[in-house]
Amino acid sequence: MLSNLPRSGQVAKIGIYLLGCLPVVVFLIVLTGSALNLPTYDDYDTTLAFIKQFYFDQWTAGQSTFTYLIQQHNEHRILLSRLATLLYYHLFGHINFAHLVYLQNGLLFLVFFYIVHIGRRTLPGNPWIIPIVSGTLFSMVGWHSNLYFSGGIQHFASFIFAFITLYFLDQIDHQPRRNLAMALLFGFLASFSFGNGLIVMPVGVFLLWLKNKRGFALLWLMMTVLLILLYLYQLNFGQNERGEFNLLSFFKFLFAYLGIGLYTSPPTLLWSQFNIAFQLLLGPCILAMWLYLLWNGYARRRPLLYSLLTFYILAAVLLALSRSSYKIAGAITPRYSFFAKCIWLWALIIAGDAFQLPRRFYQWCTATVGVVWALSAIFIYPQIRPAQIALVEQVSAWEAGKVDYIMPHLPLRRFGDMLLWADRHGVYALPSTQQLEEIKQQLNTTHTPIDHR
Repeated sequence: MLSNLPRSGQVAKIGIYLLGCLPVVVFLIVLTGSALNLPTYDDYDTTLAFIKQFYFDQWTAGQSTFTYLIQQHNEHRILLSRLATLLYYHLFGHINFAHLVYLQNGLLFLVFFYIVHIGRRTLPGNPWIIPIVSGTLFSMVGWHSNLYFSGGIQHFASFIFAFITLYFLDQIDHQPRRNLAMALLFGFLASFSFGNGLIVMPVGVFLLWLKNKRGFALLWLMMTVLLILLYLYQLNFGQNERGEFNLLSFFKFLFAYLGIGLYTSPPTLLWSQFNIAFQLLLGPCILAMWLYLLWNGYARRRPLLYSLLTFYILAAVLLALSRSSYKIAGAITPRYSFFAKCIWLWALIIAGDAFQLPRRFYQWCTATVGVVWALSAIFIYPQIRPAQIALVEQVSAWEAGKVDYIMPHLPLRRFGDMLLWADRHGVYALPSTQQLEEIKQQLNTTHTPIDHR
């Protein structure tokens, strides 16, 4: 408590809290000043086409609503994305993509509060955890997930639900039936909000094994098998062409991914290679620590913490296996970068607990995170508004008949047809050319929130 500290200690602690607030404030300014009420990428299929099929085409006829809600999108199930879309449309009678973007970022704040809670409980009396978590989660390195509804609603949801699943499993000693039921509920939500969330199920078996709860581990294993079978039922993986497995590429991808907490998205190739070199040094350190703590018994002493890190390690290994033929840059794309941010955070919390690291270490970590956050702000923030302006110009050019396709990189007329259908039926209000020009001017001249009415 602040009241129990000497005056100088109170001032220092308040300063640390304010330092933790800075990335959040900047994040909110950028979010409200850059989020657009325009569909992007998968929004045409996952939001507009979904509303059309669900309410207008009656695709649910002959099947349960639940079955329809968990139907695949690409190789994923996106239950929460569809539920959020239905809820918003039911309440307001139309879709506003900017409001949905705000909604999905609420899940990011839940991830923030969860990690801070675990960090403060594990390292009591160490307030430096707050700016470290804040500066890591609220950087814009993975800005696609923050500004596009089709990304964050899936990524953030699968993580927070996975975290909660492991939390309830860790509490299995107390009210086992209730905690097991809650863990299964959130495990299902994690798995069916995004494919990566499914990893929490085998990790849950591992957590119960670490706790010597063999009976519960066996029961959870059976639930895991059933849930995986349900997930895979009628799942079509398509015809994705992948190159041959390359062991060197696998480890380069894996280590770059594990070390993404240090990535700043430099604008030049030379600085980017320099940045990736640091990631390739950090990645093996995290992996080595994870293996060492399993060997020395720490995993059994702190099964929840170790399982939270294991969740991301396993996700990284599976991703590297599936992308072993990709170049190393594939590990640091904006859509993947948020996945790996939490690796760095759990590793820092665990290291402090396992090795009894002094507070000065976390002061240096805060400085490191501050530098990474500042550099990413310098490199990335100037890119966001031009990217959003380009999106506005694409829609404006298509609406004026200057181009045939609303997304030039995907030359398909169905996206434009879907937008026109949504406008005719009042599902989504397509901005006029004049309104788009006003939005463009706002993006060019001001940092105030954009009017999304």
